[in-house]
Amino acid sequence: MELFSPKTEEKILEFWQKNQIFEKLRKKNRNKKHWSFLDGPITANNPMGVHHAWGRTYKDLFQRYKAMRGFDQRFQNGFDAQGLWVEVEVEKELGFKSKKDIEKYGIAKFVEKCKERVRKYSEIQTKQSIRLGQWMDWKNSYYTMSNENNAAIWHFLKKCHQKGLLYKGLDVVPWCWRCGTAISQHEILTEDYKEVTHDSVYIEYPIVGNRVSNISNISNKKNAYLLVWTTTPWTLPGNVAVAIDPEKIYVEATGKIKGNSYYLIKTAAEKLNLKIIKTFKGKELVGLTYKSPFDNLPAVKKVLSGLVHKVVATDSRILPVSEEEGTGLVHIAPGQGVEDYRLAKKLKIPAVNLIDDAAVYLKNLGQFSGKNAKEHPEIIIDYLKTADFLFDAPKYTHRYPICWRCKTELVWKIADEWYISMDKLRRPLIEIAKKIKWIPSFGSGREIDWLKNMSDWLISKKRYWGLALPIFECHCGNFEVIGSLNDFDKHSPKKLNHYILLRHGEAENNRLKIISSYPEKKQYPLTIKGAQEIEKLIPWFKKKRVDLVFSSDILRARETSQIIAGALGKIVTYNKRLREHNFGAYNGRTHEEWHLLFGGSKTGQYAIKPPSGENLKDVAKRMTNFLKELDKKYEDKTILIVSHANPIAAVASAYNGYKNEETFEKFTIDEITGSVVEMPGHNWPYNNDGDLDLHRPYVDEIRIKCSKCGKNASRILDVGNPWLDAGIVPYSTMGYFEGKKFWRKWFPAELVCESFPGQFKNWFYSLIVMSTVLEKVPPMKTVFGYASVRDEKGEEMHKSKGNAIWFDEAAEKIGVDVMRWLYVKQNPADNLKFGYAPAKEHERKLMNLWNSFTFFKTYSSTIENLKFKIENSSLLDKWILSRLSNLIEKVTKNLDKYNPASASRAIEEFFIEDLSLWHIRRSRSRFQRPKSEREKELAIATLYLILLDLAKLIAPFLPFLSEEIYLFLKKDKMPESVHLCDWPKSDKKFINRKLEEQMNLVREISANGLALRAKAGIKVRQPLAALKFSISNFQFLKNNKELINLIKDEVNVKEIIFDKNIKRDFELDTVITGELKEEGIIRDLARQIQEMRKDGGLMPKDFVKIYFKIDNAELKNIVEKRQKNLIVNVGAKAVEFVGAVKDGLLIGRHFELENQSIWIGIQLLM
Repeated sequence: MELFSPKTEEKILEFWQKNQIFEKLRKKNRNKKHWSFLDGPITANNPMGVHHAWGRTYKDLFQRYKAMRGFDQRFQNGFDAQGLWVEVEVEKELGFKSKKDIEKYGIAKFVEKCKERVRKYSEIQTKQSIRLGQWMDWKNSYYTMSNENNAAIWHFLKKCHQKGLLYKGLDVVPWCWRCGTAISQHEILTEDYKEVTHDSVYIEYPIVGNRVSNISNISNKKNAYLLVWTTTPWTLPGNVAVAIDPEKIYVEATGKIKGNSYYLIKTAAEKLNLKIIKTFKGKELVGLTYKSPFDNLPAVKKVLSGLVHKVVATDSRILPVSEEEGTGLVHIAPGQGVEDYRLAKKLKIPAVNLIDDAAVYLKNLGQFSGKNAKEHPEIIIDYLKTADFLFDAPKYTHRYPICWRCKTELVWKIADEWYISMDKLRRPLIEIAKKIKWIPSFGSGREIDWLKNMSDWLISKKRYWGLALPIFECHCGNFEVIGSLNDFDKHSPKKLNHYILLRHGEAENNRLKIISSYPEKKQYPLTIKGAQEIEKLIPWFKKKRVDLVFSSDILRARETSQIIAGALGKIVTYNKRLREHNFGAYNGRTHEEWHLLFGGSKTGQYAIKPPSGENLKDVAKRMTNFLKELDKKYEDKTILIVSHANPIAAVASAYNGYKNEETFEKFTIDEITGSVVEMPGHNWPYNNDGDLDLHRPYVDEIRIKCSKCGKNASRILDVGNPWLDAGIVPYSTMGYFEGKKFWRKWFPAELVCESFPGQFKNWFYSLIVMSTVLEKVPPMKTVFGYASVRDEKGEEMHKSKGNAIWFDEAAEKIGVDVMRWLYVKQNPADNLKFGYAPAKEHERKLMNLWNSFTFFKTYSSTIENLKFKIENSSLLDKWILSRLSNLIEKVTKNLDKYNPASASRAIEEFFIEDLSLWHIRRSRSRFQRPKSEREKELAIATLYLILLDLAKLIAPFLPFLSEEIYLFLKKDKMPESVHLCDWPKSDKKFINRKLEEQMNLVREISANGLALRAKAGIKVRQPLAALKFSISNFQFLKNNKELINLIKDEVNVKEIIFDKNIKRDFELDTVITGELKEEGIIRDLARQIQEMRKDGGLMPKDFVKIYFKIDNAELKNIVEKRQKNLIVNVGAKAVEFVGAVKDGLLIGRHFELENQSIWIGIQLLM
């Protein structure tokens, strides 16, 4: 079908782009009432899959709907750009295995590779989103890697510091040893566990003393053991204690080895088939001491420092002891377990640190040092066997956490990390979460449950590509938090320079409008006017107390600098980096020729490089590098730099951190010779291209002055948790830092729309936290969440499983409108099963609408002069218009409530059940065989109104199909696109609820009649004499000829009989008389001929001649007798009976009719 082919959709995309429909929509709604949507940034790391398209369809739908309602919007898309998700993919590209590979390669080069990947895939995703039909201001997309976004997070973190929420803490944390960084509790989701099989260990710890226990003779017994179980044997060298539950029942038991006694929980002894000797409460074991096979390791000796291993009572609030698995004696390794560490801290038990960032055993751990603890668990198990401490080592299958990005199994290690404390925030966070409307409603409970139980927010990562945490630590123990670029200057260790940038005075080339760069084809000195321009500035420069003068060595700049320097008594230092923009092959040409090169847009000079020349990016780089050298070399100096228009604008913009497109707005010196730009020096980070860059490694070079001791403090090398990046966007993207007036127009967002798995712990959480700290208000009014996309079987999609479907593939196979319809009809609370078979079913349903539209096109010759008056309409038309008005009302209410599933299903029910299967089917005769031209005109006008409003209704859901329909229906003075139309309004004068109820009963009666036909095995094309039913329930029909005729036509009966004496509710006269039989035969023939007309590409206005070859005399006689009726029904001018098949016709076919062979041929009459 043509509509859903990619070519049709791409044709409409071209129409939108060529006619700037989106731009016209924004202009139409500009300065009207605001509706603020906040886009959750998509990770710019890979091409889109079909799971991305689900969420982006919702986002587009809501924004298109609000635009048709007349709301002004920002239409800002977001790209998530920083963090492990990008780093890991870049590492794969480069073949890196560890952080050491990155550092060897160079952090700056690695960070640039990450930026390149983000730029590459954000461009791909933009094209894919456009293909989806999503409308956004794509040129104004925000990137979480931007300086603006990172500086906004710095502001937030400084606020946290000022409120006493930010701290550095030593704790045991989940750790990815491949990525070499901590993984926050917030990042470990249910889906980040996988089922794995590990070697578990039952270890026998020999009891060596009984300091507190009341159990007699344990210390005197030989071969008495604590039986301890663990699934992480690599942590056993770090064991310092064994924990028990003092109130649970434990036992002394014996096993296969004669003379050995084991102490463990009763349920475990039973599972292990040990013989129980006695039972007692766990508190009787507290105080027992034991020895470990690893006590001789130097690192363990040093930490324990004379302490002995002992049995301790657990705190069940920290570490509950299970009776279902394990032995009830819990191995406590405080350096390798979160609960272990917290219990040990309470009991003042020391922790042994075993591994480094790569999970390699540390020094002084004997034969284990230098080996990877996670990759080689057998080294511990083999050691236990040799030392005779191993009871058993069974395989154990369980769900184990993995790194959310690289999928490596995590370890736990003790580490210094940075946290935001949640204790003071918990209550206000919950109160703010309660003020937000959550869709589905269970979202509120999930978010609040998380807020009640979450631990402090671990925000640091020992990585490279991400937010550079603005925390500066001094050797004195003090730390400072930088909240803005101005803070860098404020806390600079040395006094900053002051720069004055002077454009040369007017020169001969300026007067002639010629561009001239090095090497000059002709020397252009200052004009008299130019010299005077500079001389007028001398008194002002004298007040500035200039210390140093630097200048371009091009003649017009040299002459300018000499005038000023001479008056100030200063020596000029010339530097080639201060020269004019190198115009290359355009050197010596006119201004007009130069501007034509980049289309008249001055910003275009950044990207376009003339042959043998440089672009403005190159100019900014050399100029900024020059200023950076001055910053390093000099302190507290006023420095005059004489240069040219483009170099001054470029360096002033880059040095102050402006975007390229802001350069010529901020610095209007292009047409003004002798103009001055004054600016302070900065203690800011710039990358190798001369751009302000708040990332590593550039920000690592910055030093600030410690406010406590006055010495230099360095930034910690950690980067931030990536959810900081996305959580700040209601502030970084809405103008919070530029001006609160603009920000208040758009904040809080009316709607946030995102997939809810994981987001309660992450994006929704970070949005709420950051807004609570900054403004104590909710960042959004409504959260619309949706589940996950699965394959047709309901299984997770993965590349490795081969069931992942990429967006481009699906768009090419089924078209995006079919995808969108599948998405919007889904209950967002449930996982969506995506596949081509379900998509085909949705396409089949949409075909009903397309066929209705095709039907209209077939029978409407012109639409410009259609006139409609409802009072002249048939009951059928009045009914469908009433249904349409109710539909508009229902869809509007549902979309206002962010319920696209109910809205789209209502639309589908309307165009299938009401429009296609009832209104059009029962109106066909008015189009094909109207009683008058006026009857046909009214039928066409009604269907036109229905399709026009339907096109508008489906526009947010199905932007391509709606446009295709609308462009055919559009009259001259109507908007050029359906997406420029206003949202349709429900017309109350059309609503007739009584008629709708009556029509429902008519359809019910018809359905019963058709059911009786089916039961009798009589096809619908065969006319029958009568349908009988009692009038008692259908009094409205008694004198309503129109409604009765609808039933007659639908059931195909000659008469409706009201009979109060019938035994059943409905009775069908199934006797087929000869007359009825003949009429049925003619109907069959008419259907076959109409199919042939359609297959032959004929239109209703085309007249034909029909040829019949019928050998059966009886059948031929019937056709001859009724040929006049047949001619009318099939649009024929003549019928001819032939004795042989005729060649050269438009179309001819053989059929079986009444078990007789016939042939029909059709000739087009010109």
